[in-house]
Amino acid sequence: MIKKYIEIANNSINEKNYVVFPEEVFEKISLQDANEIVRSIDINTLMLLPQKEIDFFEWLKREDKAIWDDLWNDGENQAYLVSISFLPLLIYSSNFNGFPICDLMDNDNYYFTISMMNADHSQTVLEAAKGRFSNQQKLDLHHILALEIAFNSIDIWHFAYKYGISIDNAKMALDILVQDKAIYHYKKTEDVARFINF
Repeated sequence: MIKKYIEIANNSINEKNYVVFPEEVFEKISLQDANEIVRSIDINTLMLLPQKEIDFFEWLKREDKAIWDDLWNDGENQAYLVSISFLPLLIYSSNFNGFPICDLMDNDNYYFTISMMNADHSQTVLEAAKGRFSNQQKLDLHHILALEIAFNSIDIWHFAYKYGISIDNAKMALDILVQDKAIYHYKKTEDVARFINF
């Protein structure tokens, strides 16, 4: 099966100069399979995002055009082409939250990892969230955001999209975590990069 997808990738490179995987790749393969595919293809190769991520970015284009422009409107590459190295982050069965928005140049970044959380203060928020969840009580938005960050890194736009809320409401949830000193908000790309290892 993996050989078939590597062959599809190579044929796509020869035809288009970038990889277009069928949607089943993102739906069916494991994280291990994705890593094997990446190892078999030149790391400089570009690939088209899966349809779920394209749908997300089309939503972002409507909801926060400045961010979309920061990511895709450089005039050099076709929108939604990313490095093949991101394939493991885009597998639907993985716990990753899609293509990470973490290197904005003209806007503040809102990408968060567990290592950005303040161990002392975030523990209180996370324990409260876990307690509410265990007791089948409604979680506040800032609790959900804290759990998302602790479980697997996420940017504020994917968070808003995932939970069907406005970007403003997502940012308000973040503000509560920042005010509670549960998390540090690093806005510049070079600062965010220190906390990323993919």
